[in-house]
Order: sequence, then structure tokens, then C-alpha cells
Amino acid sequence: MESKHFEEAFSNSIPYFDYDKITRECCHRYHNDEENITWPGLPEFFALSSGTTGKVSKRIPIADDMLDIIKQAGIRQVTALSNFDFDSDLFEKEIMMLGSFAN
Repeated sequence: MESKHFEEAFSNSIPYFDYDKITRECCHRYHNDEENITWPGLPEFFALSSGTTGKVSKRIPIADDMLDIIKQAGIRQVTALSNFDFDSDLFEKEIMMLGSFAN
């Protein structure tokens, strides 16, 4: 595949779902114990989002291994900051924000 067509090829091979579409077409299937819909197996629980998109909180399926992957990525991102010469103001609470899951 030529690099100039990479973005188009990637976009065509990965289905796009916004929250409404994935809820309408997929998430209701979890209530019938159907597996492997948005993540391998069944989600252990559903998290309640902060409601930043559409201003309404949303229920998001969550698996323990998904949380582990998110935590590992967050740790790698924070430790990578030492590779840069950022001004100390970046690390003030109001400026630097990290996503999190409470569990």
C-alpha cells in the first residue's frame, strides 16, 4: 500500500461508531449475554462517563484487561514526559489533566 493512500485504506478497513450508533447496534446485545461485541468476552461492568460529548453521561462497557491497558498507557505517557524540557507550569493541576477510571 502506498503511503499516500494509507489513511484512506485504514479508514475503509476500520468501522466507525459514534456512541449513539454503537449503543443502537451493539451494546443492547450484552443484555442477552452475547460475547465479543466491543471487546473480547463480556464486560465485567459498565462505567458512567463524565458526559463530555452530548452533555449527558453514558454507560460504557469496561473489562478488567481494558483497565490494565489504559493504566499502562497512562504510566508510559507520564514517564515519557522526562524526555522533554517542559516548563514547570505544565504540571500545575489546572493545566495537566489525565484521564482515569475509578475502580
